[in-house]
Amino acid sequence: MKLNKVTIDQLRMLGGNKLIDYKGKMIISDHIAQEYLFEEPCRIDAVTILICKSGTLNYVVNLEQNSVTDSSILINMPENIIQFKSAENLEAYAILISSDMIRSLPYDTLQRASKYLPMEQLFHAHVPLERIKTIKPYFDLLKTCIDQPMQETDEIVKMLLQAFLVTVVGMVRENRTINEADHGKRVSKGSNLLYERFRELLSKHHQTERTVQFYAEKLCVTPKYLSMAVKEYSGRKPLEWISEYVIAEAKSLLYYSQIPAQEVAFRLNFPSQSAFGKFFKQKTGYSPRQYAKLIENTPQPINHKR
Repeated sequence: MKLNKVTIDQLRMLGGNKLIDYKGKMIISDHIAQEYLFEEPCRIDAVTILICKSGTLNYVVNLEQNSVTDSSILINMPENIIQFKSAENLEAYAILISSDMIRSLPYDTLQRASKYLPMEQLFHAHVPLERIKTIKPYFDLLKTCIDQPMQETDEIVKMLLQAFLVTVVGMVRENRTINEADHGKRVSKGSNLLYERFRELLSKHHQTERTVQFYAEKLCVTPKYLSMAVKEYSGRKPLEWISEYVIAEAKSLLYYSQIPAQEVAFRLNFPSQSAFGKFFKQKTGYSPRQYAKLIENTPQPINHKR
């Protein structure tokens, strides 16, 4: 099965007049209906923020099954492989923002918050309903601004979106347990920028490049300095980020495409099937063959040994 990548334009065509589109860079919906859920696994080519007021949403992200209930905020990053399985009495609204749109904002809110968003799961935080209700006015203002354009619309939309993102990230920080050693730690601007560029390169090259040396050379720094900067900003070493990307890609190829381990090893640039098998078992607890058998015998996505 081919893994689909859903773009904002495709979502706009799917939703028709029920979704509010802003120049193909952002989509707003104040009502998430069952028919909009992705029954097949895909990557969404946008940052997706879902505000769940009530009901239940069952989902699978990077092959791990979970659910969220009343009064939650969900944030999905473009790297994740996501599948929405079902919804029960769901009352929610959402905003999908392209990477270009986010980069056009004056403040890198989501990049600063990315260390709070685990790569291998759809992040969600339970937020008091009273706080959830305070987000809705941003949606109403954005809708009004888009529906009634004026000369200053671009600037107004960016400012409203920025305020919305800062508010959501603030709620995330308040309602998620953060390592006390990292909470509130000041990091240099250089570490911030280097981390962002590292993540961009990793997203492009993780299928073929797995060494810190490669990314350090691309960024014109030493491996030691890159490791220090990434660890300072994110709390994690570059090799940890690299391994997560590679394993997520390997899982998706084995599970969704169901191609042989030998082909996966080739696509991910391992020197041999044996080297890939050793890497995969070290990170997941299963050999590729054991994992394939679990897929064959398991009707639903499975939780993996860490």
